[in-house]
Amino acid sequence: MDETIPFDIDIHDIDGIGFGSFSQVGRVKNTKYAVKIPFNNADEYLHREKSAYERLGCHPNIVQFYGETSISSGDGKLRGLLLEYHHLGTLDKMIPTASLKTSKSKLSKQVIEAIRHLHSRKVIHGDLGCHNILVKGDENLALADFGGSSVDGSECLQFPPAYYARPDMSQYNSEPSARDDIFALGTILYEINSGQLLWRDLDDGEIQSRFAKRQYPEFVGMPAALRSIITRCWIGCYASVDEVAQD
Repeated sequence: MDETIPFDIDIHDIDGIGFGSFSQVGRVKNTKYAVKIPFNNADEYLHREKSAYERLGCHPNIVQFYGETSISSGDGKLRGLLLEYHHLGTLDKMIPTASLKTSKSKLSKQVIEAIRHLHSRKVIHGDLGCHNILVKGDENLALADFGGSSVDGSECLQFPPAYYARPDMSQYNSEPSARDDIFALGTILYEINSGQLLWRDLDDGEIQSRFAKRQYPEFVGMPAALRSIITRCWIGCYASVDEVAQD
C-alpha cells in the first residue's frame, strides 16, 4: 500500500464511500486515506472542520487528520480534507450486527475520552452520535465529522438527530454547550451497551416528547451504575464530561 500522503489527487483516483449533508467522502485508491470534499457553497463547513482538527491534534479516539488536499477534476481544482480511512465504517452500522468483539465497557470509555479531549480544547461537536463515530480495523473507535462543530464558542453549523438531541435543543439555537454533547453521550452509551439503536422507528416529535417526559427505554441487562450514568446524561445532571468519567 502506498504510504505517500497524497496532497494532490486526481478525482479518478477516488472511490466513493458516501455522502453527508454538506460533503462527499471517498477513499483514495490503494491507500489508507479518505478525502472529504465539500459540496458547492459549503466551504464554511470545510473551514470549520479543518479548524477543529487542527485544534484537537492527535488523539487515539479521534480520526487522524493529515491536512488540506487539492483534487483535480474536469471542473478545475477542488479543496478537500485528508483523513485516515477506516473500512469498517460507522458505529451505527456495526451495533445492529452484534459483530464487535471489543468489550462494551472499553468502547464506552473510548467515546467518553474522545469527548473529554474535545471539550478540553474548547470544541463542542454539535452533531454527536454513533453515525459520526468510526470503527477502526482493531475495533477501537474514532470520533469524526467536525464540519458543524463549535470552536471557541462559535455558532454551531449542524445539529444531531432527535434521538441524540436534548428535547429543548433547536436548530435555531446555534450556541451549543457541553450539555448538548453530554446528552448525546447518554444515547451513545445506551446504544453501545444495549446493542440496539434508540427509537429509530419514531418520529422526531414523539422522541422529543418522550425525552421531555423522561419516558426512557428499558435498560435490560445493564448494571445499575451504568443505567444511572445514562439517565443523568439525559436529565442534564452533569456539567462536564469529567464528571461522567468519574462516575
